[in-house]
Amino acid sequence: MGHTAPMAKVFFPGTMTDAITSHTRLPSSCPSWQESLLQALPYAQRLELERREPGARRASLAGLGLVLVGAAHVTRQEFPPQAFTFPPAGKPRLASGPYFSISHSRSAVACIVCADADCGIDIEDRTEAEEGATVAKLQRWTATEAALKAAGLRDG
Repeated sequence: MGHTAPMAKVFFPGTMTDAITSHTRLPSSCPSWQESLLQALPYAQRLELERREPGARRASLAGLGLVLVGAAHVTRQEFPPQAFTFPPAGKPRLASGPYFSISHSRSAVACIVCADADCGIDIEDRTEAEEGATVAKLQRWTATEAALKAAGLRDG
């Protein structure tokens, strides 16, 4: 199997004035900052994340960490982990904060943070061996997922 490279698409409906995207490879073990972030999250969300398989938990925490860094860059103010709200249906939000979207694959996590408009991002793994029609299909898929997230029709 060839090298895995993430492919991402970002979607912004309407006019965007200030946004930041970031991504990182997923860690193979839980960095200490992730445990601190987990403990600072609202109780119900912490319990939900603790029930997840370790890899999924690390991916979710990595995404939330990227959002906090991106939100600080976009707004020039810090947001504590307690500023996250997790509605029962729909994507998480930052109380009084910018819009954001998170996506993760098996190998990476990405986020976009936008000051003035809802946004969406999708990331998928692809191998170097994939060609032509397969890559085009993956590009359409990531673009569609990002647009659905921006429209609020998908979580993330």
